[in-house]
Amino acid sequence: DFVNYCTISNDEVRTYDNVTYGYQMHDCWTMVSADCSEKPTFAVFMKKDQTNKIAMWIQMGGQTLEIKPAGYSSYELTVDEEEIELEDQESFCTPARPRCIAG
Repeated sequence: DFVNYCTISNDEVRTYDNVTYGYQMHDCWTMVSADCSEKPTFAVFMKKDQTNKIAMWIQMGGQTLEIKPAGYSSYELTVDEEEIELEDQESFCTPARPRCIAG
């Protein structure tokens, strides 16, 4: 089965239903995806940082994850304000939930 997805760049958004439109990302957090049920389980926010790269802030399973650009193709990951060191292509599973994040 195919799982639908969305993509976001500094100037474009592709929605879950495969519609693409122009968008100028700015430097404040913007919600890009969320569980809209009575008891939401996640929300994803994005913004442009000072270097014009995209940062993400994720609320998931009672935890806060932040992914910030740290160089040309590297990122910093913090979970509940604790920095997590990842090697290139390493994955991280959050301790509170069986969910993994690819490095």
